[in-house]
Amino acid sequence: MDSRQQKKKKQRTLAVMQKMRTTITIIFLLATFLSFGQTKDKLKGKPTTLEETFIYLDNIFDDTSKYSFMNLPEDFATARLHFGFGMWMRNNWGLWRDSKLKHYFLDKGVYHPDNMSGIILTSYHRYLNNKPINLEGQIKKDKEYNNPECLNFLGHD
Repeated sequence: MDSRQQKKKKQRTLAVMQKMRTTITIIFLLATFLSFGQTKDKLKGKPTTLEETFIYLDNIFDDTSKYSFMNLPEDFATARLHFGFGMWMRNNWGLWRDSKLKHYFLDKGVYHPDNMSGIILTSYHRYLNNKPINLEGQIKKDKEYNNPECLNFLGHD
């Protein structure tokens, strides 16, 4: 091969390498752009089951909030959110009105919106910690707590 042929071969190799570099750069920039453009899905409507509330809560809370909530003791974590975020759930998810989520709980024997939001928060805490939800146990505890005999014992009429 003479020097002219070597020079042409070198130019072709450089041209191919330049095209590869450009292609790789475009792919990298496109992938970066698309990954930063990802946002959480906007959920439409309101949850209708306990399981759906987990999806909504996963979208509402950022990872830091979820981590903080899940690392508190269950009773403290749920009591801490009862009046603030719990009230938001009761008002915005229709637990005081005629929502599908309210009927989900009514069908299971949970009648008061405070108790519904408490069960949602307790269940979400257990869900985040990979513990059994034990919905039946929560409902039983709720019924025992709201038993008229228990209320009389506590000094209520």
